[in-house]
Amino acid sequence: MKRQMERDPRKVVMLAVRRMLPKNRLARKQMARLKIYNADKHPHAVVAAKVK
Repeated sequence: MKRQMERDPRKVVMLAVRRMLPKNRLARKQMARLKIYNADKHPHAVVAAKVK
């Protein structure tokens, strides 16, 4: 596990998520939509809550 984390930590997270999901078509769709990033930066905007 330690060597695999050094090589590609995204793969370790992807395998962990895959093993937690049920083994069916829905899980395959969810895995296809899963996005894992190495760094803190990602292309998705953060939605801030509006305070009155």
